[in-house]
Amino acid sequence: MSKRRPIRRALVVDDDQAVQTIALLSLVEVGEWETLLASTGESAIDIARRKQPDVILLDVMLPGLSGLETLAQLRAHPDTESIPVVFSTACTREADVDAYARAGAAGVIAKPFDPNRLPSLITEILHGHAQPPAARSGVFDRVAIRFGVSLPDRVGRLGELIQKARREPAALESLRSDLHRLHGTAGSYGFSDISEIAGELELAVLAPRVDWGQVAALWRDLDAEARRV
Repeated sequence: MSKRRPIRRALVVDDDQAVQTIALLSLVEVGEWETLLASTGESAIDIARRKQPDVILLDVMLPGLSGLETLAQLRAHPDTESIPVVFSTACTREADVDAYARAGAAGVIAKPFDPNRLPSLITEILHGHAQPPAARSGVFDRVAIRFGVSLPDRVGRLGELIQKARREPAALESLRSDLHRLHGTAGSYGFSDISEIAGELELAVLAPRVDWGQVAALWRDLDAEARRV
């Protein structure tokens, strides 16, 4: 595929429904692109073969096939080998970005992303120039309000999962995944303080030896912030 081919159809691959929603609104309302959704790498590969999107926005952390494994399978099939793939992830350390580039990604967009700029960021990666900015859609504000209302319940469930992970180490992976999603989604909806604390919590539970006292303190901060929203 030529890098200059206009973007008319995008495929968003993310297992977080909130991220799917905001990416869909962004690409449809701002970019005016047809937008397809997938929650797993396996379904993304199937959709990409059948629908031939002009670009794939791919999360790194997915259930089943990871983002990197999904990209490898896309590159290995003649029907999808030339479709540009842009990773969307909070894992943007230099070593991570280098690994994505070596795997064949066209670029990386950091989570949380600004939904009003997402089409422009993708266009700039693929074409070398930004899409003209659009006025912010009121749809984003309405969805962001709904997300904000849900925050106390979301954070409460995280507290329950923290207690479970203290008793059952196998639950740590679910806790890390939920914190990773909250970090990215809250930031994209404009709740920067929630995003920042969730990111700190994610780092705390990624430590080789988790300091549960620190985790509890950070969760209390997160809970207090969610109740202020």
